[in-house]
Amino acid sequence: MRQLFLLILCVFLIGCTDLNYYDKELLSDDAEVFSDVLVDASLSPYPPSFHIKNQMMMFGYLDKENHRTLSITYNNEGWTEPQPIKFTDGDEMEAVFSPDGKRLYFSSNENSSSNKPSNLYYVDVIDGGFSKPVRLPDTINSYYVEYYASQTDDGHLYFTREGQGIYKSEYNNGKYLEAEKIEFPREYKYVSHPFIARDESFLLFDARKYGNLGSADLYIAFKTEEGFSEPINLGEKINTKYWDAMAMLSPDYKYLFFSRVGEISQVYWIKFNPEDYR
Repeated sequence: MRQLFLLILCVFLIGCTDLNYYDKELLSDDAEVFSDVLVDASLSPYPPSFHIKNQMMMFGYLDKENHRTLSITYNNEGWTEPQPIKFTDGDEMEAVFSPDGKRLYFSSNENSSSNKPSNLYYVDVIDGGFSKPVRLPDTINSYYVEYYASQTDDGHLYFTREGQGIYKSEYNNGKYLEAEKIEFPREYKYVSHPFIARDESFLLFDARKYGNLGSADLYIAFKTEEGFSEPINLGEKINTKYWDAMAMLSPDYKYLFFSRVGEISQVYWIKFNPEDYR
């Protein structure tokens, strides 16, 4: 009876997210290609973000006309075929669900006349559908290019400001405060694509650094009283001679998804435990 209760509780709270990731199983402890279940690797797919109840998966890709596009698939007694989805009139990329599944963040260039998406937006998740898009305020968006927003349980946002680094905007009394830069040692260049733990205990990101395994490597840094710790390289199981970047964790934090760009661009996934790096 107790096991049945726990199973029902698991379904109610998080949809048993560890049971089904697009009907695909990770068969080893090594990083394996995940993108072959999404789109042709020639379309440069981005890592997926899973809704906490495992009812939706969002991912993006660069199409053959070099437009950045979002796609969605639903888990309704089996995963549906991915379909393009659009919230604004421009190109859109890097959709990330909030930890509670109530909000989806993404970047858009507002219209297709400009190039790379440069402003952060969100839509609220309503009964499996979505609200109208809302542009985040100027305390977050600036004349720089902003993308890849990740949220804590307290509503704080971590995001990339291209060429500047990773920024944090605290959420206080219903408002996003002026974003402040997360400082790392100077040898870490092009610090980008933050994934913040829901309790803010650790931060995943990618960066270039002398001695890296590749052109960009993935790192983890742990929260301390003074800020974040010295970044720790995620190692040779994840980082290669290629560009390894764009970390995304599954809702149960058991799997790490990331992009690897070499001769082709593919999404990989691997079993992951942040405590292994402490």
